[in-house]
Amino acid sequence: MKRVFGVAFLFLLLIPAVCAVELDMKSGFGQYETLTARVSGNFVSPLLGSNFFLYREHVRVPLEFHVKYIEGYYYAYAQLSDKQPGNYTLSLENIEYMSRNEILKDKIIQNFSITENISGFSVEPGFIVTDTDFSIRVQNMKGEDITIQIVTGTAGVDSATDNPEKKGFLESLFGGGSDSESSGNVSVKSVTLKSDEIKELEFSTEEFNSSFSIISLSTENLKYEIPVSLPVLKEPEKEKSFRFEKSEIVVSMATNSNATRKVYLHNTGEEVLENISLLLSGSLVNFVSLSPLKIEELNPNSSVQIEILMNSDAESRNYSGQITAKTPENLSAYLALSLNFIQGFVPSEEEDGEVFQTCSEMQGKKCSDNEKCVGNSRDSLDGICCLGNCIKKKESSLGRIIGIILFIAIAGFLVWFYLKKYKKAKTPAVDLLKVARGKT
Repeated sequence: MKRVFGVAFLFLLLIPAVCAVELDMKSGFGQYETLTARVSGNFVSPLLGSNFFLYREHVRVPLEFHVKYIEGYYYAYAQLSDKQPGNYTLSLENIEYMSRNEILKDKIIQNFSITENISGFSVEPGFIVTDTDFSIRVQNMKGEDITIQIVTGTAGVDSATDNPEKKGFLESLFGGGSDSESSGNVSVKSVTLKSDEIKELEFSTEEFNSSFSIISLSTENLKYEIPVSLPVLKEPEKEKSFRFEKSEIVVSMATNSNATRKVYLHNTGEEVLENISLLLSGSLVNFVSLSPLKIEELNPNSSVQIEILMNSDAESRNYSGQITAKTPENLSAYLALSLNFIQGFVPSEEEDGEVFQTCSEMQGKKCSDNEKCVGNSRDSLDGICCLGNCIKKKESSLGRIIGIILFIAIAGFLVWFYLKKYKKAKTPAVDLLKVARGKT
């Protein structure tokens, strides 16, 4: 009895190792048939076509494999059109996979044979991964007409998990089983091929109601189930971006004093930004504080005001660092900040911090082009700000006077020019008496 339990226990221990990688394929193929296989396992690196090796009687023979990872499985296919009947081995080599928390490098092998029988038809490709309409090429390998039944939709798909049912796939690999319609939309049609005829079967993505489906192509003695993956097209992600309205702030201040500056953080993207943290570089933490330290939400095309509070120490020194705004997605914006502590420094009016305010925050107004400011005006974040009143500009009479003077000057010049030319053209009268007397 103990021996029985020991054998059972050993069997249970071996199950995970045996089942760590599963290679599902038919044990026999007809000549010119398309070899299809499905592999499952926890691989360290993705399987490639170069990991599939074919041997005939322990001698390697060339064969090109196509491999694609779809819905948790690796699907592979290859054309056996030039392979002679005999015994073959399919081997997965140069692979690493996990088994019971260990990385194994063992080969995975599967023996199969190619029979003397001529396969009904071949298919190309053996799987579909696309987001557009596609086609599958089929070729009749028989010396007579064949009719291929085509079933599209969700046949062979587990509606609960949206993964292919292992039973349906293995049945198709071994050529057994019958077409069973699922609860989804299923389309059934057929096509007839003459001997050696090749046809392109056209499919539209609208024929499928799931991101993963199966196309079943079958005759009386042969059946292929071709997995079809139609990736869901994702909407383009909206841009996330933000920035400080200034790239650098330089503050000069007297020792043992304090100063305040205000700066704005703009959301220049298309998405709402949340939980933005404001951080200071180490060189500034003893002299600078920020308010707020965290921005809960910042809508697109909007800004938030950040107040920078600065305190200088008793010695004349210079400090440089930066303020960083950072989102949980590691999206960042930076503002360089330089502090100059100067003994006996007296700030000018422009250095009192008001220049970091908008015109509305200064309780002023912006005058239009045909207005002028009566009173004081100051620089603001959005341009010149009038702290007095904006009044309409009076039309100046200077232009009119200049026009009249120019007109008189031009008219006088024309009169002078005309008279001068007229006097030159006028000739004196001839005295006939002087002519008769011989006087000229």
